[in-house]
Amino acid sequence: MVFVLVGGVLGFFGSNLVIGSSWGRGKIAAKLSGVSGFNWSVGRASWSPWGGVRVGGLEMTIPGTNGAEMPAILRVDEVRVRPYWGELLGGDLALREAVVLNPVGEVPLELLAAMTPVQSSVQVPVMVVREAEVASEVESVEASEEVVKPVAEKPRNSSEGKEETPEESVAKRKEPDVGLPGRVVVRGGRLRVFSLAAPQWSLELLGFDGEVPLAGPEDLGWVSLDEVRVGGETLLGGIWSEVAWKRPALAFSEMEIAVGGVPVRVGGGLRMGRRPRAAVRITVPPSEFGPVGLPGMAELKVAGQRVQVAGSFQGELLRPSSWRGNMVAEGAGLSVDALGRVLVGFELGRVAVNFQGGVLQLVDGRLVGEQFSMLGNGRIRWDGQMDGVVRLVGDWEHADMLRQVAGGALLWNKDGWMTPLGCPDRLYRDLHVEGSLREAKVDLGRGEDGMKLAQAWDQLQRFTAGEQLEEELGVPPSPDGGPVLLQR
Repeated sequence: MVFVLVGGVLGFFGSNLVIGSSWGRGKIAAKLSGVSGFNWSVGRASWSPWGGVRVGGLEMTIPGTNGAEMPAILRVDEVRVRPYWGELLGGDLALREAVVLNPVGEVPLELLAAMTPVQSSVQVPVMVVREAEVASEVESVEASEEVVKPVAEKPRNSSEGKEETPEESVAKRKEPDVGLPGRVVVRGGRLRVFSLAAPQWSLELLGFDGEVPLAGPEDLGWVSLDEVRVGGETLLGGIWSEVAWKRPALAFSEMEIAVGGVPVRVGGGLRMGRRPRAAVRITVPPSEFGPVGLPGMAELKVAGQRVQVAGSFQGELLRPSSWRGNMVAEGAGLSVDALGRVLVGFELGRVAVNFQGGVLQLVDGRLVGEQFSMLGNGRIRWDGQMDGVVRLVGDWEHADMLRQVAGGALLWNKDGWMTPLGCPDRLYRDLHVEGSLREAKVDLGRGEDGMKLAQAWDQLQRFTAGEQLEEELGVPPSPDGGPVLLQR
C-alpha cells in the first residue's frame, strides 16, 4: 500500500514536471495549432485530479508570409479545463468545464486583410436585402439540426418477412445520445478591432463575461458585456443576454438595446463543429430618432421622423474570407440642425451596404430632398484602400449656400462650384474620394490632385465652429462667405 501511495505521489509530481517542461508545453501548443489553424505558444502548464488541467500565458498569432510571425492577436492569462476523468480513462475526452480568464484580443484589420486576399478588380455583387431573407439566413444557423426527409420505404421484419406495425417501429427507435453536459466560463474578456493605418477607427468590447453550455442536453446560459466603444467613445453599456443550447447550436435570445434613443434588436446563433459558424441578425422597427450629434461635429444634430433597419452577418468564425453580410436602412423626415435651426431637410433617406470577400461596399446611399439631395456609392477594403463618389444636387439657392460654405472653409476659391444638371433649376457637384484610410483624398474640383480628406474635414469643422461662435457673439454675417450656413 505504501509503495502504491509513494508511486502515485511520484507519478503526480513527475507528470507535472513533464507537462510544465518546454517539451510538454510545446505539445500542448502544437495540439491547439492543429485544431485552430493558428500558431500558439504556452507559458506554463500543470494538472491535478481536483482542479483539472491549467494552462497559462497563452498567445495566438497568425502565420505571416515567408514564415514570419505576425503580432499576437489573442492573449489569455489562464485556461482551466476539468474533464470527465472516467471518460478520459476510457479513451474519450469529454469536458465538464473550461474556464477562460482575461482573454484579450487585439485584431488589426490589416491582419484580416492578409487572411482574405482581395483583388482590386473584384466587383462586389449588388445584393438587395429583404427582412424575410435576413431572418431566413440567421435561422439556418440557429436551427439545432438539419431536417432530413426520409426515403419512403416500407419497414419489414427480416425474420418473418412481414411489415412492422407502428408500435414495433416506435419501440425500436432510440433517443440520440447528446453526451455529457459541458460549459465554457469566460471572465474579464476584452476585444479591440482597429486599423493600423487609422487607429481612431476602432471597435472595443470591454468586460465580457459569460457561462455558456456547449455540450450535452438542452441547457441555458448567459453572456454580458460592460461596454461597447466606437472610436474611443462609449456607445453602449450594461448588456446582458440569455443563451440557449440545443445540440449542435447555441441560440442568443433577441435583446433590445437603445442606441441614440432608437430601439435596436439583436439576435443570432452559433453552430458548433470543426468549423464553427455564427450568424447575427440586426433589426430596427420603424422608430423616431434624434436629435443625435454627428461624430466630430457635436454642434450638428441629425433627427428623423422614421427610421428602420434590417441586416444580417454570418460566416465561419475562424475563416474571415467566408464572412459576409448585408444591411439596409431607410428613413423619412430627416433633418440636420445646428443651434436649434434646421440647416437642411430630406424627405427620404436610404443606405444599402454589402460585405463580402473582405470588401465593405456602399451599394446605394441617398438623402433626397425637394431642394437639396446627396447620392453616393463606394467601397472600403480590409487592407484600408477606399474609393467612392458623392453627388451633391441642389437648387440655385442651396447651390449658392454650398459655394459660400466651401469658400468659407477654404475648400473652393472660385465662382460656380456647382454645374447645371441638364435642367434649369438644378446644379450638382461630384466629390470623388480615393486612397487609404490614412491618406484618403477628395477631389473638390480645384484642378489639383485632391485635398486630404482629413484636412478638408478639419477645415469644415473649424469653419462651422467659427460660425457658431459668431452666432453666439451676435456678429453680423459678411455679404459673401460669411456665416450663411447658420444664418439660414
